[in-house]
Amino acid sequence: MSRQPENVDSPWAAQQGDAIAELSAVTGGLAHEIRNPLATLKVNLQLLAEDWRELSRLDPAASDLVRRSLNRVETMLREADRLAHILDAFLRYSARHEPRRIPCDLSQLVARIAEFVAPQAAAQGVNLECRDADGPLRVAVDDDLLEQALLNLVFNALQAMPDGGTLTIQTRRLPDGRPAIDVIDTGTGIPPDRVGRVFEPYYSTRRGGTGLGLPTARRIVAAHGGHIDVRSEPGQGSMFTIILPADGPP
Repeated sequence: MSRQPENVDSPWAAQQGDAIAELSAVTGGLAHEIRNPLATLKVNLQLLAEDWRELSRLDPAASDLVRRSLNRVETMLREADRLAHILDAFLRYSARHEPRRIPCDLSQLVARIAEFVAPQAAAQGVNLECRDADGPLRVAVDDDLLEQALLNLVFNALQAMPDGGTLTIQTRRLPDGRPAIDVIDTGTGIPPDRVGRVFEPYYSTRRGGTGLGLPTARRIVAAHGGHIDVRSEPGQGSMFTIILPADGPP
């Protein structure tokens, strides 16, 4: 991946920041209002599916009608699940990210994430590697928020390797003293004309993607005073780098 890294905290992102903050309260409230009836809808669809299965057992003669009806109910359930997934992603994105900073060793954070995603990586035939900086890499961060941001980058990397590959998560200290975390995959890569758009809300090239995972990661890192760089080559893979300020605890 010889292409120079790009800071995707672009002028577009800066211009949108105030507008996003202004809309967060309104849209967040609306999303919560949608969430409750959607949950009720899902529960009732599940109960309806159970009723149709019971009817099929009691009256085998009605099996064709029941099967068609059950298929329709299950289709609605899948769509309800998809809407719930989109809604949850939106709520995470629109939330106000105000870090509660505590001393944290980034190497330990990476180790926890690697342990969590290891089963999914193995199921995809992805070799997972972790590389630590020399010695502890301590910073003052909100480890829960940073873990969410890093997980979004890791899941994005796994999605880029549907047929297997290598995922590397490494911590390091840049020459100027800033701590960094790299997420490197050997996946499909990103075309040069799309690298600048990867953190735009709702921009996704993957079927079923919400287009909010990477924007959420960018907002969390920005709330810590950092940014994310991207380096990618089509057909070779990508490297996303979280760069944090060099102002952590000793």
